[in-house]
Amino acid sequence: MLKRLKKDNVHVKLKVLRVIKHCCLQGHATFRRDMQRHTTEIKDCLSFRGTPDPLHGDTHNRGVRELAQEVMTSIFDTSTPSEALHQG
Repeated sequence: MLKRLKKDNVHVKLKVLRVIKHCCLQGHATFRRDMQRHTTEIKDCLSFRGTPDPLHGDTHNRGVRELAQEVMTSIFDTSTPSEALHQG
């Protein structure tokens, strides 16, 4: 997934960030720990500036930046219920 995150296509970045966020919140705790070691690609998305779309403008680019921030908080969030599910 991190290889896909390096693509310049804004739609690919949005989809990958959604999958990472979902896996961090609902998936196994080891996935989140592995993602904590590989945050450079996500940090690059925090300052993503792609070419503006003729119809939507900068909306998709702003969505990538906002979703990257949500992913970073979900990666480093320690109060997610997935931890309790896997420990119990």
